[in-house]
Order: sequence, then C-alpha cells, then structure tokens
Amino acid sequence: MTGVGTAELIAAAANAGALGFRDIPQHWKNMHVVRLGGEYTGMSLPLRLGYAWTSQVTPTEYARWTCASPGPGHSVTVGSGMIIMNGIDLDGALEYAWAGGKGQNGGTVSPLPTQEVATESDFKSRAFAAHISAKYHF
Repeated sequence: MTGVGTAELIAAAANAGALGFRDIPQHWKNMHVVRLGGEYTGMSLPLRLGYAWTSQVTPTEYARWTCASPGPGHSVTVGSGMIIMNGIDLDGALEYAWAGGKGQNGGTVSPLPTQEVATESDFKSRAFAAHISAKYHF
C-alpha cells in the first residue's frame, strides 16, 4: 500500500474585481493503492495483466467538479513485450481507469455565496492510456 499526504485546502490568492477569493478547504484523505499483476509466458509473446484499486481521497461532503471523484478508483492494464535485438527490449500496455461516487458540498466550502454542488450528484471519471517503453541492457 502507498500513502500520500493529506492536503487540507487549496490556497487561492486572487481578486477578480468585486469578488475576492478565499482558500478552498478540501479535507482530502490519504490515498491507499493496492496493485495486483501477473504474466503468462506460454505464448510467443508474454501476456501481462494488472489491476489497481485506489481508495477514495475526496470526502463525499466536499465533492467538486474539478477534483477527484468522491469514490474509489479502479484501473485495468493489459500489455506485452518483446526482445527487439540483443540487449534491447520493447514493452507496451493499454490501460483503462475509472472512478465514481455520489457527493455534494455546502455553501460553507465554496468561495461564492451559492453552493457549488447543492444536491447529491453523481461524479464519474474515465481515462484511457497507452504505455510504451524501450530498455537497453548493458
């Protein structure tokens, strides 16, 4: 498991005319990640699979459209690799990640007098990624 420090607020030192911005409390939680992976070598190219679970970092009552979804995250990765020539390997993978949950925040956490997310709403995040690497053995 991996732990990441907790951030309590985002400091906003700006002034937009009549609107003065103040610090935005986040109350983020520590992040914990569990990863599982495996490799099957019974074919001409190895088949690699991976899964990662990430704990919720944004509290449900401090949900914002611009921050991580208030819920756990997941990631699935599929990849392979090959030896290009003596001492040079090429590896690649495709990843799909998602997170989601329900949340809202009150008027006390927004720098504006209105609530940013007044009623409980669904928050969802999705991502696709391609990874490629080459390594030289010396």
